Amino acid sequence: MKITKIEALEKPLKEILEKAINSAPPRNFEESVECTIVVRDIDLRRPENRFRTFVILPHDVSLKDRIGVFADGRHLTEIQAAKFDDIILEVIDRAKLEVLRSKPRSAKKLARNYRIFVASAPMMPIVAKYIARYLSARNKMPVPVPPSKSMVDAVREAKRTIAIRLSSAPQIGTKIGYRSMPLDNLLENAMTLINNVINKLPNGLRNISNIYVKTTMGPAFGVRVFRG
Repeated sequence: MKITKIEALEKPLKEILEKAINSAPPRNFEESVECTIVVRDIDLRRPENRFRTFVILPHDVSLKDRIGVFADGRHLTEIQAAKFDDIILEVIDRAKLEVLRSKPRSAKKLARNYRIFVASAPMMPIVAKYIARYLSARNKMPVPVPPSKSMVDAVREAKRTIAIRLSSAPQIGTKIGYRSMPLDNLLENAMTLINNVINKLPNGLRNISNIYVKTTMGPAFGVRVFRG
């Protein structure tokens, strides 16, 4: 066993995050920082060991984010009137969703072009019926937004939200931030992600073998968590 308590991960995790940032050559775009958690001793053929969930992080994961919004009613009026300097927004109402239903290329493009989606809760069954196949393939089924919640607040929260999934492959990979982000903020996002994953695993930290971090085009650096 290499690491037995979550608190003991902070120092080595901060070290590999710093290495990942410093080792990647300068780019003419803002690179993402990605984290991969490799799991062990879990039978992923059993449905109860697989999961998909949303994790709300302490800090935004993108400097300029791309968020898709499925909205109707009050949510639609609210989001159409909103302005965001740090978000590229695509608003899809019921009429646009009907069009996407018969245009698979457009639906695939939508799923590809936006990092995360949110949806008015009453629209979720229609989204699932019409374009779930394209969103699910990229782990981008929307965050449901109840009618009582502000859609603007939901979009702001989505900037700090990631969708994680453990299915057939024994690993979870996700974006946790961007290269110019303060190191301590990256660390807090990474630790929040890891804590959430641990809470989903049957044996917690003992089910994690390695954790890797990297920038979009940089080398990966890892820490060994558990050795059986």
